[in-house]
Amino acid sequence: MVFHRNCWEQLLANRRSLAKSDSLLLQTAASTAEHFDAAAVLRKSSRAICFTGAGLSTAAGLGDYRGKQGKWTLEAQGADLAYTTVYEELRPTFAHEAIAKLVEIGKTFGTSLYAFASYRAV
Repeated sequence: MVFHRNCWEQLLANRRSLAKSDSLLLQTAASTAEHFDAAAVLRKSSRAICFTGAGLSTAAGLGDYRGKQGKWTLEAQGADLAYTTVYEELRPTFAHEAIAKLVEIGKTFGTSLYAFASYRAV
């Protein structure tokens, strides 16, 4: 699904953090965007489905398990992996925030992982 340029500008204006991979994605989307009013489609829908995979979280800095440098791959090669990810320093991507918003407005159901995207420290 490709968002209209105005949608991307609104996302940028409301962002909390920008992962490095999101920056390239936004630049590419802005330069190749076709008009598609995703917001209108979602407003007319009673539900939305979000199919996600490891890439959603690896873009935020969370390592994967099966990739070339994945935890299980490296362990199978005999690597002794120390605790290297400081989870408190990870921040959600725009994709996490979009899914959290869909859950918040009742369009879809999510896991607690997406709840973190809308978490604000007090």
